[in-house]
Amino acid sequence: MEMTPIESAPTNPDGWVEIAAGPETERLAGKVALEAAGHSSLLLYNWNLLGQILDRHEDSLRKRWIKKTKTWRKTILSKAWYSDMPLCHRPDIDHLAREKKKLSEEGILGKRPVNTFIWPYINMEDLIRDKPILCLLNTRARYSPSTFVDHELEFCRLGLDTDTVIPPLKLNGYTMHLDGETVESYGKLVTWGDNSSPRAGFKPGDGMLILEIQEQVMVFLVKWCEAVLNKPADVLVNQFPVEPRMGPVVIVSHWPTIEILATYAPYVIPVETNFYRLKDFINARHSAAQDHIQTLREDPGYFQDTVLQYSEHRAELILDSMGNIHWIYDNPQFWDRTLSTIVDNAYRDVAVWDVLAKQVRLVMSLQKKYAREIDPRYALPPEYRKHVQLLRGLLLHSSKNPHTNMKNMLPASPRVRNLWERENLNRKMMARIRCDIDEERDPLLWVYLKLQNDDEYHRYGHKDLVDEMEKLVFAQPEQNVGNNERISLLIAGQFSDLGLSVLMQHEIENYHPWAAEFKSDQSSDIWITGQLPKLYSHVLEFGRHRLSLLLTKDNAITMWRAEKNLDLFWEEVDKQYEAMTGKALSETFAHHFPVKHELERTPEWIEPYKEDFIEMDGRKEAKVKAKDLTKTISSLKRQNKNSPTKYAASQAVLLDTMKGVFKLDPRAYRVFKALFHTPSDEDGPEAISWGDFLYFMSAMEFSPLKLYGNLWHFSNRFIRPTQFYAPQPDSRIFLRAAIRMGRRLRRTYDWHPEMFVLDNGKGKGKSS
Repeated sequence: MEMTPIESAPTNPDGWVEIAAGPETERLAGKVALEAAGHSSLLLYNWNLLGQILDRHEDSLRKRWIKKTKTWRKTILSKAWYSDMPLCHRPDIDHLAREKKKLSEEGILGKRPVNTFIWPYINMEDLIRDKPILCLLNTRARYSPSTFVDHELEFCRLGLDTDTVIPPLKLNGYTMHLDGETVESYGKLVTWGDNSSPRAGFKPGDGMLILEIQEQVMVFLVKWCEAVLNKPADVLVNQFPVEPRMGPVVIVSHWPTIEILATYAPYVIPVETNFYRLKDFINARHSAAQDHIQTLREDPGYFQDTVLQYSEHRAELILDSMGNIHWIYDNPQFWDRTLSTIVDNAYRDVAVWDVLAKQVRLVMSLQKKYAREIDPRYALPPEYRKHVQLLRGLLLHSSKNPHTNMKNMLPASPRVRNLWERENLNRKMMARIRCDIDEERDPLLWVYLKLQNDDEYHRYGHKDLVDEMEKLVFAQPEQNVGNNERISLLIAGQFSDLGLSVLMQHEIENYHPWAAEFKSDQSSDIWITGQLPKLYSHVLEFGRHRLSLLLTKDNAITMWRAEKNLDLFWEEVDKQYEAMTGKALSETFAHHFPVKHELERTPEWIEPYKEDFIEMDGRKEAKVKAKDLTKTISSLKRQNKNSPTKYAASQAVLLDTMKGVFKLDPRAYRVFKALFHTPSDEDGPEAISWGDFLYFMSAMEFSPLKLYGNLWHFSNRFIRPTQFYAPQPDSRIFLRAAIRMGRRLRRTYDWHPEMFVLDNGKGKGKSS
């Protein structure tokens, strides 16, 4: 169909009209096609021009930018951008926060700066640094604009969701293609009847918005090059020879973190959805959930720490308007609720992550089954699509428990409890910010209140809010000392789980080019909702019953100190669960534990020195010294009954001229001595730093990645990954905690003390 421009037409303020299918639609389509061709022509011209500039000057641009001052950089950025450049990171979120405060104080709602919401990554705070602008320059010049089309809308999502950014038109019956590198193909408008692959492409309004976004970015980058080199583009291209092409900009970081990846996401190549990566995250978290239950059942010290942490994060401890704690505090009912919450959360976690592990494996098998049919031009095979969407739904479900825990526990957390006031509403305890506290000036409170309010949580977006909390609270502790120190270990762990679920959900929601269909597929959402009770029936049943575990504080402390009493506690839990449900707890959850480990028993600890205390989460706790431990785990050298072949093979290797032994340098070996402590090591370390543990895992050929909060993921090319929570807020790992970590490494990888030796030379790693 030949598209002809329209001489005149009734328009809305944006210059476009919405017309139903018919002659007027065809006339409007002609105007759209002409306008799109204009944007495409200018965009591709500047893209080619930028590539030619980099072919000749990329090395000079990098060197000159790196050595210049921030004042000079600010001048260059201001000169290159078409309007006033926002000053802060995520100016769209910042503007909404200031807008709400101004509305409440002055009753004024000003006009939103649309460019702030269309290009939130074009801001001074991020671009004035060394690498972001260089990454943006390299990726946008070296890759076709079509590489970034799906992600242009992602980065202005907040603007679209708040109706700040409105696509310039709605045109029924047409699709815009953004493929290729010519004006004829990039921005091509076709009717649905002419399109052999009707799911490919974009709505014309979204396509026009993408073209405008990319056009302005290309103009900005060309002007930036001209300003940095102080020469016009034609001189830069025509009067200089082509130089050898440089590689991509390397983002240097001692240990990679999710905060760095999120900050650089708009400036680098889009990350494709990778179900293998999701599987590694889920399996490692599932293993950690299993180990948590195992350790709760076998280690009185760990049980004690967990109970104390949970008891210190209950609303009963928040003062009311009269300055009193709740009357129920320290009563049997208080400890009953605390212990029930611990048991419920522990078993809920292991079930949730096990269901996710099975679902991601099913998705990967279907991906392999339909490999030849998965084509970006067409819809996904129905069976595969259904289970991808179910995985997304399960991840959304998995985020609800840590999200709820965050909302309930953070106000009662010891280091921020004084900012809140407890009130009873309809016989339910509620916490509200004290009237003399300005939450807008406190980054932690500001982002928490957005997470707490369901409307705000959805308005700002789950991913954006967890990214903001990570940046404001957990990233770069040396720069966020005040915020980081106020986060307890329990709150950090809940936020870590929330962030991990949101991260994986976000990755599926960006499974392009099919992701847009997931959000509008109501029939699949109904089907997914119906699947949840079937998958989690035993968990829902578990949550409906409250275990009656009436204990006084004195009785609880007595129980914690002795393993036999800990066994009695869990026997009571098992007995009550069976009485309420008719099935044994171990039987109900057996399929969530593919490998069953026997409980490992240790003698009681000798009482620690009374005068030696450390501060932990607002309470004093005795620090255990190496020589205070009478014995370590009695079964360190015991054959692992679940993998006798691997254990026998490792023993044979040890006897065979020490082959397979890990040689560690002094720093890594010191960590090993803490993780695999033995009674003879009276000179062993009383504590190691988290940095030392990262160093040890790196020496063992693991690649550490900091996820959200205090959760770290350790991947290895040859063996399954694992995850550990870093200590919070203190970065030290004391001996007791180190031994628990070593016990978990032994369970997971069959590591034993005989496998590690000190290498005073330069070599490290595994010997041949």
